[in-house]
Amino acid sequence: MPSTERCRLLEPDGTLLTTGRCRIVSGPRTNWAVVNDLAQPGRVVRRCLLDHLRDVAIELDSSFVLRGQVKQVHFDADQGRVCTVRLEQR
Repeated sequence: MPSTERCRLLEPDGTLLTTGRCRIVSGPRTNWAVVNDLAQPGRVVRRCLLDHLRDVAIELDSSFVLRGQVKQVHFDADQGRVCTVRLEQR
């Protein structure tokens, strides 16, 4: 399993949405960030599902910032609430 790193999930204006743990998953055509262990899962659900927030930034503990679009917010019995972000290609 790929390693995880503490991260901050941010709205486009830099407002903190939540903190969590992020792992990057590389696919054949795109890369994904899977953020779990969310500190404020209700806020993520409200902003992403009800308010239709799509564009986000992920600031890793290493100070590296990734940008992408929320593709899914779901509940996993082992990981809790999970937010999946499709990362922009660089």
